[in-house]
Amino acid sequence: MKQKLNLLLLLICTMCMWQVKGQTGTTCSTAINLTITPGQNTGWQTTSNDTLWYNFTASNSISSFRFHTSLSYKKCIKNINYGTCDNMGDHHLITYENDSTFHLAYAGLTVGQDYKIALAFGLSNNCISCNNTGLYKIEYISSSIMTSICSATCPITPNCEYLCNGSFEQLGSVPNAMSCINYACDWSSANYAGTPDLFTTASSWPCSIPNNYLGCENVQFPSQNVYAGFTTEQTGWWNEGMYAPLQYTLQNARSYKITFYLSLAESSGSNMDNIGFAFANNYMPVPGAISFGTHGPVTPVNTTNVPQNGWQQFTFNYLANGTETHFLIGAINGTYTNGTAPSITGTCPPPWFVQDYYYIDDISITELISVNTNSSVICAGSSATLTATGATSYTWNPGGITGASVVVSPAATTQYTVTANNGACTNTAVVTVTVKAKPAVTISSSSSTVCAGSSVTLTASNHISSYTWTPCASACNTNTIVFNAVAGSNTYSVNVTGTNGCTNTAVTTVTAFANPTITVNSPSICAGNSANLTASGATTYTWYPGATNGSTLAVTPSVTTNYTVTGTNASGCTSTVVTSVYVYS
Repeated sequence: MKQKLNLLLLLICTMCMWQVKGQTGTTCSTAINLTITPGQNTGWQTTSNDTLWYNFTASNSISSFRFHTSLSYKKCIKNINYGTCDNMGDHHLITYENDSTFHLAYAGLTVGQDYKIALAFGLSNNCISCNNTGLYKIEYISSSIMTSICSATCPITPNCEYLCNGSFEQLGSVPNAMSCINYACDWSSANYAGTPDLFTTASSWPCSIPNNYLGCENVQFPSQNVYAGFTTEQTGWWNEGMYAPLQYTLQNARSYKITFYLSLAESSGSNMDNIGFAFANNYMPVPGAISFGTHGPVTPVNTTNVPQNGWQQFTFNYLANGTETHFLIGAINGTYTNGTAPSITGTCPPPWFVQDYYYIDDISITELISVNTNSSVICAGSSATLTATGATSYTWNPGGITGASVVVSPAATTQYTVTANNGACTNTAVVTVTVKAKPAVTISSSSSTVCAGSSVTLTASNHISSYTWTPCASACNTNTIVFNAVAGSNTYSVNVTGTNGCTNTAVTTVTAFANPTITVNSPSICAGNSANLTASGATTYTWYPGATNGSTLAVTPSVTTNYTVTGTNASGCTSTVVTSVYVYS
């Protein structure tokens, strides 16, 4: 748990209060002095003095200490004073481990400079069960970073998860104190000043779920038991981040999806806009520094609407350069803009924390398989080319077709799933090919069988955007055309475009029967004689004038006369021929 100046917490004995603050003065020389070095401790010390001072020489710009008290000999600690006798430091961090142990870390130290830390004792009306004599021990932890105490198991899953413990569920130990991000397998603090926390349903207060020292947030999913948290504040001294190794190095020019959930702790007064994530190549924190180690560009996370009492999902796409081996997330962005926090609901206390605090859970990094189509919307009867990238082998279903690029011709709208494998893991992507119906088109004819030379009208069904007739000499783009049939088959087609942009074609054939070829003689006679007219080439004949039927007609004209014969063949088609009988005196 992180503290700023004058933040009170329960510690050591019932209703005893301790306070962190800077102090100047000459009390250094009047107190007991016990010099300690990094990695060692003072051993148990008994005191009834008002102040117990410890000397140390800073080996790094950040130093960490653990304070212990014997529960059998405890008295009220009023203050923890730190710094030099003449100049106390202001940048400090307190972490509460249990009712007899707590931590102090402070930054901005000058390497080689002598400093002092003091426990200031005293009884008060609030400390009703404390002893006059206290038994205490202080341990100089130096500035070692909190590294993970265990490695996560990384099963190969169908969705190719690159973070093995993104939900923090794999633990090396159950935390019962703050600053225990390293209890989550694979996860470590990303900077020496940072002490991200871990919360579980199995932990006791202050890191229990749902009610803990920062708020009362529940787990993101009912089946889970753990989430993490980190601090951010404006000065940058205690901005925290966490990092973990990736299961595989990201591959150059491939895309990855990063997903995680954030919740603003109810103790926070606002949303701080300096949250982000980054990738790194073999990430290492900077020894003794409050800043973060070398990493790639930070992707900022807009936390303006992160709720208190609830979770917000964040999703980003990331194009890899092929060197990424670690993932870093937390207060690592460069801006420090306070936003307005949502109103608190429920039974949690109102904001009290000087810094802002975020819970985080379910971090996921998966490889994106890119699926492209030449057209995701086609007309019935057309084909679409589906192309996937981001892996080495691909299988498409339905159909079980293999290959990075496939051609499909679905009869109806169909979802295609491509399963891709890159040798390390598999992933899937889905693409929908939408099939639009062709316009329904039919052709009606004024007659399906005619005699050669007859006029025929063809009409295509209406409610269609455009028409094109073939063959056609004129007026070809209307729904009706008229033509004169020739003997034999007369085939016409119309290509239409529907209101949805799809086309269709209809074809019709009109059969035209040949007309008969009539031949007839043309005799010459002398006046008063008779002549016989004979027609051939048809089945039946009708002669005019007279409307006489038969292939032969006997006539006795007094003058030269024209005769017309109309012949009808077996198909019902007719031809007419005119002949003359010449009469001479």
